[in-house]
Amino acid sequence: MIAPLLQAYRSLTRFATWVVGFYASPLLHVVFTSVIAAAGFAYGFARGHLPELNVTITQSLLLGLVIIVFIEVYLNDGFHRLGIRTFIPRVRFVNSMFEDGRLKIDRDVHDYQRLLNYLTDFGKNRALYGPFHVGVVIGTVLVAEYFFVHTGHGDLYLQTALVTLPIHVLFVYVTADLHMGKYRSLVKRQLFFMGHEPPNEYSISLKIKFASILLVIALSDYILISLLRSEMAKSTGGYAYIIGFSAFSLALLMVLTVLFFSSIFASIKELQLAATSLQEGHDPDFYSQTSDQELATLSSGFFHAAQKVLNYRRDLEHQIREATAHLSEANAELQQKDKEIQTELDFAAEIQKEMIPHRHAPWHALQFGILYEPMQKVSGDFLNIYKKENAIFVLLADVSGHGVPAALITMAANDAFGAAIRHGESPAGVFREVNSQLSEQIKTQDYLTAFLVRIDDKLRMTYANASHQKALHYRRKRNAIEAYDTNGLFIGAMADATDTYEEKHSRLEYGDMLVLFTDGITEQVNDAGEEFGLARLQDLIMQNHDRSAQQIADVVREALHTFAGNSRIRDDVSLLIVSVHPQYRQFIEKFNETVGAMKKRMVSDSSRLLEELWKMYPEFPALPFLSARIYYQLHEYEMAEKHVKLHLEKNPGDVRATQLLAAIALKTGNRSRALNLVNRLNKANADDKVTKHLSKKLQ
Repeated sequence: MIAPLLQAYRSLTRFATWVVGFYASPLLHVVFTSVIAAAGFAYGFARGHLPELNVTITQSLLLGLVIIVFIEVYLNDGFHRLGIRTFIPRVRFVNSMFEDGRLKIDRDVHDYQRLLNYLTDFGKNRALYGPFHVGVVIGTVLVAEYFFVHTGHGDLYLQTALVTLPIHVLFVYVTADLHMGKYRSLVKRQLFFMGHEPPNEYSISLKIKFASILLVIALSDYILISLLRSEMAKSTGGYAYIIGFSAFSLALLMVLTVLFFSSIFASIKELQLAATSLQEGHDPDFYSQTSDQELATLSSGFFHAAQKVLNYRRDLEHQIREATAHLSEANAELQQKDKEIQTELDFAAEIQKEMIPHRHAPWHALQFGILYEPMQKVSGDFLNIYKKENAIFVLLADVSGHGVPAALITMAANDAFGAAIRHGESPAGVFREVNSQLSEQIKTQDYLTAFLVRIDDKLRMTYANASHQKALHYRRKRNAIEAYDTNGLFIGAMADATDTYEEKHSRLEYGDMLVLFTDGITEQVNDAGEEFGLARLQDLIMQNHDRSAQQIADVVREALHTFAGNSRIRDDVSLLIVSVHPQYRQFIEKFNETVGAMKKRMVSDSSRLLEELWKMYPEFPALPFLSARIYYQLHEYEMAEKHVKLHLEKNPGDVRATQLLAAIALKTGNRSRALNLVNRLNKANADDKVTKHLSKKLQ
C-alpha cells in the first residue's frame, strides 16, 4: 500500500518539476506538509475557543491559501511555460541551471559555486516567506471578518495566526532544505570533477533546529493549557477533543523531529559509508547533502582528510607501480630464461620419452605391461626391453637424485646397457661392462641401481641385481610370489664394484608373471604419512593375476594415485611386468593348424580356427597378417585390407603385407592405388616373384 503511494508521489513531483520548474517544485512538499500541519494546528487552537467555525471564514481561509500558492508559483518562475517570468534574478538563474530536474554540466565553475550558495540557503530563504504567507491568509480572514460576517472573533483569528506562524515556518524550512539536499551533493560532485574543491557552505546551526523543536513543544503546551481553561473543557466531549488534539500535536512534533533528525542521520550515514569505503581502499566519492553548520564543517573536514589520504595513497601507488614495473622487467627476463629452460627441458623430456618404451608388443609367449610416470618433466628412472635372436633382456634402473642430472645419466646408461647387451649374454657381465664405463663418465656422487633379466624363447631366466628392489615372480601353479635378488653394488659408484655382481637362474611357466619396480611405488606416502608398501603391491598382483600385464600396470597406477590422495607423488614411478600367456602352447598348435588349413585353401576350417585364435591370444603380433591372408582367400577384401593395415601399423615396410595390400587393390578395382604400391615394391626389390606377378597384372 505504501510503495504505490510513494511512487505516485514521486511521479507527481517529477510532473510538477516539469510544469512549474525546478525552483517552484518544492511547493508540493509545502502543500503536503506545512499547510496541513499549520492548518491542523490553527484549527485545533481556534476550535477550542469557538463553538463553531463560520463557513465564510473558512472560505476566506482557503482563498488566502490559493492566493499564496499563485504568488509563490509566480515568484518562483512557475509560469515560465506560459511566458510569464519572475522578476527575481536568483530564481531565474537557479532554474536555468537545471533541465527537467537534471543538473546541466556545461556551465563554468563560477556558476556552480553560485548555484551551491543558493541551494544551501534555499530552505532559509523559503522560511523567510513564512510570515508573508501567514499574513496573506490572515489578511483574507480579517477582511471577511470586518467587512462581511462580523463574528467578533478577530482577535482570536489573529492570535491563531501568531500561534501557527512558527509551525509553518519550521515545516517550510525543513521540507525545502531536505528537497535540495541531493542537488547540493550533485553540484559539489560537479565542482570536484572540474578540479575545484567544493566550498564549505552551510545555512543554520543545529542549535537553532533544536531550539525550534522546543518552541513547538512550548506552543503545544500553551494551546493545551488554553484549551483546558476554555469552555470546551467543560462541555460534553470536551476532554475527548483535547486528548485528540494532544495526540495530533504529539504526532506533529514527532514528524517534525523525524524530519530534523533525518538530515542528521543521513549525514552520519554518509560519513560512515565514506569512512568504510576509504578503509577498504576505495575513493569515498563523498559530497555531503547537509546544510547544517556543524555537520557541514564535519563533512568538509572529513572530505579534506580523505583527499589527503587518497593523495598519499596515489603517491604510494605510483611508487609501487614504478617498483613493480622494475620488478616486472626483471621478472620478464627471468620468465624468458625460465621459458628457454623449460623449452630445453621439454626437448630433453621428448628425447627421454623416445628412449623409454611406454608400450611393447608381445614376444612369443611373453606380454609386457609398463608404468612410467616421471615426478618432473625428466626422470631418473628408465626401463627398456632389448631383443636378441632367441632371447630378450628386460632392464629397470633408478638413478640417484632427480631432474636433469639424473636424466642425463639415464641417457648415458641406456646407451651403455644397449652396447653391452649387444655384445654379451650374461646379465652380470653386462653390469660389469656398464659399471666400468659409467665409473669413468660419472664425475659426481650419483649412481644407479638396476635389475636385469635375460629370458630366452624356452622361458629360461638369468637375472642379476645391482642393489635395486627385488624382483617379484608370481607362480601360477602355486599361486604364490617369490622375490629374486643377487649380490651386486651400485653401478657407476666405484670401479672396484665390478667383482661384486653375480647372477642366478630360474624359469617362467605359462601363466607366470615377473614384476620389476622402483622404490617410487613402495615408498609413496598418503595424507596420513603411511607408505604404499611392498605388501600392498603384492596384494594387487595376487588379486589381478588373471588380467593382462598392461591391465595390471594400469591397476597399480590407479591404486597408487588413490592411495596418495592429496599428497604429491614424491619420486619417479616405474613398473615393468613380464607375463607368460597361460595358453601359449595351445595357441601355437592351433596357429600352425590354421596356417596349414589356409595353405590347403580349406577356407571354412581356416576361418573357424582364426576365430578361436582371436579369442585365445588377440595380442599375438602375427595374428593380423594371418587374418588378412585368410580373409583374402574368403574374398572378404574389406576385412583383409583392415587387418593388413593393422599389421603394417606395427610393421611398416613389411614387403609381404604390402604385396597383399596391392593384390587387394587389384581385386577391388583400385588400379591407381595398386600401381602406387607396386612401384614402391619395385624400388625395394624388383626381382621378387610376387612383385613381378603384380606388375604383370597391371600391364
